[in-house]
Amino acid sequence: MKKLFIVLIATLGVLAVGCTDKNDDTPQNPNEQPGEGNEEGGGNETPEPVEPIFKYDGKGEYLVAADGAVVVVKLTTNIEYEISIPAEAAHWIGYKREVLAQNNETLRFTITKNTAYTQRSAIVTLKTAEQEVLQSIKLHNLRDGG
Repeated sequence: MKKLFIVLIATLGVLAVGCTDKNDDTPQNPNEQPGEGNEEGGGNETPEPVEPIFKYDGKGEYLVAADGAVVVVKLTTNIEYEISIPAEAAHWIGYKREVLAQNNETLRFTITKNTAYTQRSAIVTLKTAEQEVLQSIKLHNLRDGG
């Protein structure tokens, strides 16, 4: 126990010496001028804010045969978003979100076969956490003719 106490005191002493509140602009490199920064990007500059990106590479409306199909759309985005499918359409529209590379995604909407004698339609929305609509996608599933 005594050894543990000694190790703890020694560690605290090293931390106390290593951490100072010295806040001057004295360069560590004698050739560097105060406020000039260093090779890594320098000084006390704050990083540039990231510009939001949202590019939708697809149509705003899709007409799907009664047999069903997969609708594929591509996105380039660095914005967090959610996919909102209306509750009344959740039984015939499914989706899969695939992240291909940084900021590049593919959304695959699977439309099931429509066995009814009426066309069905729904609007799928891509929204931010604040519920701002980034994109609306209208999906129409034609009626079964038989």
